[in-house]
Amino acid sequence: MKKDFFLSALYSSYIGIRVRVIWYIYTETIYRLKQLKKIGWSYDKSNYYFHCKYAYGDNIQNIVYLNLLSKSLPRKKFIYGINSEQISQIREFIKSDNLLVVPIDEMPWHSIDIWKNRYKFWQRSNIRQDYYLFFMEFFLYFSKKINLPNPIINKYDLMVDVKESLDTQNYDILFINSTPRSFQFSYSNSELDEKVKLLSSKYSVITTKKVRGIKSTVDNNLSLYSIGVLSKQCKCIIAISTGPIWPVLNKSNFNNCKPTLILCDDEIINFNHCSLSESSLSSVIDFAYEHCQ
Repeated sequence: MKKDFFLSALYSSYIGIRVRVIWYIYTETIYRLKQLKKIGWSYDKSNYYFHCKYAYGDNIQNIVYLNLLSKSLPRKKFIYGINSEQISQIREFIKSDNLLVVPIDEMPWHSIDIWKNRYKFWQRSNIRQDYYLFFMEFFLYFSKKINLPNPIINKYDLMVDVKESLDTQNYDILFINSTPRSFQFSYSNSELDEKVKLLSSKYSVITTKKVRGIKSTVDNNLSLYSIGVLSKQCKCIIAISTGPIWPVLNKSNFNNCKPTLILCDDEIINFNHCSLSESSLSSVIDFAYEHCQ
């Protein structure tokens, strides 16, 4: 008798837990849909939802892909969820009328994670050290996974399209010295600052991280996209492989063969015929001297 009572209580508890879980999923889904409805988007078959919770570099590259994908499907709506603090920056990269960026916590349960290593794709790739080759392969794989046409045909398609200009002085060197968040480049801060100061004694230099006595994009609170615009007005670029580099490696600088020194430990970034990838600071001064005369 006691055994039957115990089994009955256990079964009732199990059913109760399942009901509560189902109810939670239902109420959470309704809440998410209401949040999206507030911003004018409803859940229907014409909407595609994607998200990524990682850094600016990931999100800028994903937006380039989504710009092209959404333009190829103009009757569909694409919603991309990212961290709230990144929204104002990433929105500047949108080039499509049917693409919207929203806080990641407003995404529905069926949103698709577009992070390059979500399915260990980056980790398992034997070409992950070659930036452009990897992302061409990744977006081909991802497009097949979501059963949509792949809009990335070549590495040029992976580049940000920057057409505007800034009402500011032109500089000899744009130096992207921002700290890499994913440890892409190992270096001494003091050595880097010394090289920046040495170059500024001979050339007009602007940095993305403040070095005392030298102009910085921080002074005017330039956005990542505006740094990309500014780069077109500089003679050459010296850049650590971190967030601000991706709007700088844009189509305009590619077309004009902008001299670009990319500082990165392991990754190969073959931007254009005038670009060079280095794993140390040793070539910084010589590169500037060669291209800023």
